[in-house]
Amino acid sequence: RESVGDISADSSGQTVAVVDTGANTADGRVFGNGSVGSPIRISNASKNIMTNETVAEAGWDAIEDGNGHGTWTAASIAANASGTVHDGVAPDSQLLVVKALADDGGGSTANIADAIRYAADHDADVISLSLGAKLRSQPVVDAVTYAQNAGSVVVVAAGNSRQTRSPGVATPADAPGVITVGATNGSGPQEAWSAYFSQYAGSQAADGNVTNAEPIDVVAPGMQIVARTPTTGGSLTNTSLSGTSMATPIVAGGIARAMAINDTLAGVMGGDSLADISPAEVHDAVTKSAEPAPHLATAEAGHGMFNATNLAGGTHPETSQSEAMTDPAQQRQTYYEAAAEAAGGFLARVVSTAGG
Repeated sequence: RESVGDISADSSGQTVAVVDTGANTADGRVFGNGSVGSPIRISNASKNIMTNETVAEAGWDAIEDGNGHGTWTAASIAANASGTVHDGVAPDSQLLVVKALADDGGGSTANIADAIRYAADHDADVISLSLGAKLRSQPVVDAVTYAQNAGSVVVVAAGNSRQTRSPGVATPADAPGVITVGATNGSGPQEAWSAYFSQYAGSQAADGNVTNAEPIDVVAPGMQIVARTPTTGGSLTNTSLSGTSMATPIVAGGIARAMAINDTLAGVMGGDSLADISPAEVHDAVTKSAEPAPHLATAEAGHGMFNATNLAGGTHPETSQSEAMTDPAQQRQTYYEAAAEAAGGFLARVVSTAGG
């Protein structure tokens, strides 16, 4: 939270949907007020897409998480405000947990698409997607568009396959209009480096060639991040995980908390509040308020490190990410652009040879 802006705001009016492997509750000790039996801030509309059961119908077993990944992302967003380092980024917010992935972490594109649409239909202000695939799925992309049209801000992990996949982000991080999140090593923007696994975007080369669709928008800490999470048996454990999956809920929760402040975004959207503007306008506000991270190339960082305080107040740093890059970062950016241009030329030759 210190890295991305630790703001004081009651986010109880905001609903954040987590599409993942479900969530364990620990009887109110994580998603309540910290005590056993306290009211749990997970909506009764939360649903297991695979079994078609809701919490209202089948109790908390409907969204039980035998994997832990979904519980971690949910805790990162909304673990109770205990005044410790284990608080969620938006600890008062309401969670809509949509279990679309099995306990082995896998899931069908059909279930993921249905989960995104379900979250939108249940008025999620923000949808957090710490998931992705190598192959683009049009039904999932269409579901993301559906959610955006319904007013939900969609935040997606860039992917963790940098060494084998980049340039190019996972899908649906490449869907138009989503807030695509890369991961850093956990430091603040001035000290942060791009995490070794974090996928980076295809760059626009000098000749205008663009590869691999959408860019990274912002980054957030994603290396060995600790959250206090409940197990299926009800015990609590401090779980340290790394990935763009960890950076994504930090951004999703930060957006929800910035929405809760409901400050006027002076100079961004003509006086409308963050809670009332469109997802496209929120996307614009998030990128404009990001803090430059000098050690990262723009292909790695997009507009820089997400900053909830800047977002809430409509603050725009004077220096852009491209202007702030150190010489080594600029050298990597030049390499990425050259690689994108070369890849574009290669693909053009393939298409030409194929008669396309």
